Amino acid sequence: MFGSFRIGSVAGIPIRVHVLFLLLVAALAFAPGTGAFQLVALGVLVVCVVLHELGHALVARRFGIHVLDITLWPLGGMARLSHIPESSRVEAAIAIAGPAVNVALALVAAPLLLLQVFGPARDSILAALALSFVVVNVLMAAFNLLPAFPTDGGRLVRAWFGRKRSWVEATARAVWIGRVVAVAIGIAGIAWGNWMLPVVALWLWWTGGVELAQVRARHAQGLVPTGGFTDADLARIESFRGPLRALPRGDRDGD
Repeated sequence: MFGSFRIGSVAGIPIRVHVLFLLLVAALAFAPGTGAFQLVALGVLVVCVVLHELGHALVARRFGIHVLDITLWPLGGMARLSHIPESSRVEAAIAIAGPAVNVALALVAAPLLLLQVFGPARDSILAALALSFVVVNVLMAAFNLLPAFPTDGGRLVRAWFGRKRSWVEATARAVWIGRVVAVAIGIAGIAWGNWMLPVVALWLWWTGGVELAQVRARHAQGLVPTGGFTDADLARIESFRGPLRALPRGDRDGD
């Protein structure tokens, strides 16, 4: 991630910030009409993005995958993993983790929002912050679940196709669907006068093609990702769980 630098770590995972992200935040912070509330809302958005990516990263760790870092950049966040085994089950679990975090955050904040809207002691500022928190997380989950590979939703699509097809074919189908969605996003952005949506559409189109080319190249050279847990590994683990539970606790830690 050229142009980024480390600002700290969470759960041993380095958190990095891209220079372009800082420029975007600075532009928003010093834009006309930006006040204390908007700055707080911007900070909340950044925290939600980090938590979303942590969801991906921590689940990836559970499957034995090394997390390189989490980088904040202009289009959101990116959890960089050493690899993703070509397993539908592993990819689906990692992909759904991020949006699941956002949904959980929205559900946790919803009672506070309802209390501020309908409760006896109302605080307009707190209500606005609670509303912003819920809306940000709902929109983040919804956008990431779009079937626009390589978004989380697009990876869920690949995981679905990968159950019965080769990983190359599953990726190609997911990329094709993702490009259809990307075109729709670009057209919507032009129609609404939102310049960011066409940029997002171009990014989805390009990155999907890049990952498809990488998958094809790996398979052409016989370099299928290893490490972590594959579907076969997970099946073997499941088969050993029953006998393992039957052992006395002292025997479970032995060789």
